[in-house]
Amino acid sequence: MEEEWFFQQQGNKVTPKELKDCPDCGKPRISFGWCLECESNAMKENFLYWTSGNKEIDELIRYTQLTATQTCDYLEWISFEKFEMVKYI
Repeated sequence: MEEEWFFQQQGNKVTPKELKDCPDCGKPRISFGWCLECESNAMKENFLYWTSGNKEIDELIRYTQLTATQTCDYLEWISFEKFEMVKYI
């Protein structure tokens, strides 16, 4: 079975030779499954719905979300209430 994606090294980035277009906006994705414009816009829309309670932390998280170039490239705030099975030590 042939693989659909082949990668080549270009500087510090590994880039697919053949980038697929985003099904939402039609622009080329910048990495496998990642459309910079659509992902950034989706994260911007959620900025009003979360806060760490610390302005500087929030700015850092937002910066990483707006400059991310792939799925694992950004930070996300998770409120304490969403954690399960927390054990105090």
